[in-house]
Amino acid sequence: MYERFTDNARQCMLAANREAQRLKQDHIGGLHIVIGVINSAPDVCELLEKSATDINELRAAAVEIVMATHSGGAKRSIEKAMDHARISNSKVIDVVHILLGTLIDPDESVVALFDQVDTNIDVVTKLLSDHLRSDDGA
Repeated sequence: MYERFTDNARQCMLAANREAQRLKQDHIGGLHIVIGVINSAPDVCELLEKSATDINELRAAAVEIVMATHSGGAKRSIEKAMDHARISNSKVIDVVHILLGTLIDPDESVVALFDQVDTNIDVVTKLLSDHLRSDDGA
């Protein structure tokens, strides 16, 4: 499944898995992916900060919410990331695709996260999509 993933995307998923293990949870969900992005992809964090998102606040809130609730499975996020890469004619899947896959039709826990940090998911999704278009989908 991960053969089309860039090294950065693989590192993001490993970071998400480590976070789930650290929290003694048996699956990776959307919130784990957000934490994985924060922990492994400083370039994507810079994009998030352009939407007035405080990265430290986002991470703290994600940990708080993931410990208190069920986060949807990562499979749906990965499928959406692959779909987005295909639609944008990208031969690889990068961290931005993974985050987009998590934010497009997000589960309730991801919605709660962005609400808690007062960040509009649609604004972040547009910012990430625009970034991919400016990089020709790479």
